[in-house]
Amino acid sequence: ANPGSPGALWNLGLLLAYGGSPEAEGLLAEGMEAARRLGWAPRRLSMVLSLSPDALAEYTSQIDAEAEQFEGFCSESQHLVDFPSLRSGLPAALAEMRALPNDPAWVLPWAAETARTFGPDTTAAAYGETLFASWREVVAHPAVVSAMGAPGANAVVLGSALGYQCLFFLAAGLPCSGYDLLEESMVGRAVEVAR
Repeated sequence: ANPGSPGALWNLGLLLAYGGSPEAEGLLAEGMEAARRLGWAPRRLSMVLSLSPDALAEYTSQIDAEAEQFEGFCSESQHLVDFPSLRSGLPAALAEMRALPNDPAWVLPWAAETARTFGPDTTAAAYGETLFASWREVVAHPAVVSAMGAPGANAVVLGSALGYQCLFFLAAGLPCSGYDLLEESMVGRAVEVAR
C-alpha cells in the first residue's frame, strides 16, 4: 500500500487515536487532505465508501431527493399541524445532519472518537445513513404500523448516530429516544442541531 494514500494515512491516524496519541488528529487531517486532492468527498472516508465516482454521485442525488421527500412528508403530516416550527425545523435539522459526514470539521473528531471507542478497524463502527425512503419502507410493514399506532407508543433507536431517524419518527407523530455510544460527535452534535 502507498504510505501517502488517503486510506493508509487515515488507517494509521485511527490506530494512533485508538492508542491515545496526540498525533492522531494530524494524521487523520493528512488523510483527509490526501483524499481531497484525489477529489474524494469526506463522506467517502467517514462512511468507508469505496464507491466509483458515479456511485457516489448517485448516493449524493439520493440525499438531495431525500430532502425534498422529507420536507413534503413534514408538510403533509397531520401530526405537525399544530407545530409549524417543526414542519420547517425537522427538514432543516435533517439537512444539517446530512451535511456533517462531508464536513472535515465533524469527520476528524468523529473518526478519533470512533477509534477510541471501538478500536482502529474502519469496519468496526463505520458511519452509515438510513435514507428516509428506506425508513418509510420499514415503517410501512403491517407489524410496525400496528406498533406505531398503539397507545403510548414510543420509538427507540439504538445506535442512533446523529438522530435523523428520530426526526422521521417525530414527523410521523411518534416520540423517539435515540442512544449512541459516541457521546461527543454523535449525541452532542445531534443535541446542538436539534436546538
